[in-house]
Amino acid sequence: MEQPITAPTTPRTLPLQDEFLEDLRTKHSTVSMFLVNGIRLVGRIEAFDKHAVLLGSQVQQLVYKHAISTVMPGEPRPQAERAKRF
Repeated sequence: MEQPITAPTTPRTLPLQDEFLEDLRTKHSTVSMFLVNGIRLVGRIEAFDKHAVLLGSQVQQLVYKHAISTVMPGEPRPQAERAKRF
């Protein structure tokens, strides 16, 4: 019988989503944020909480997380940073 696939047992201080957003926020990375309706927003993550992300560009936009499909950094994160998370 096959063993079920399980998540890594490495303890995290922050949930993966918060870790990712905090990294983009502190590095002032430009991101492309795609909403579930297909709209693409571009800007920098200024703040976030459990329910929303504040995206800044020429204007500030408050985007509710349930409306976000994908967040893509403008520049790729180094492989070493991605690997240490797992």
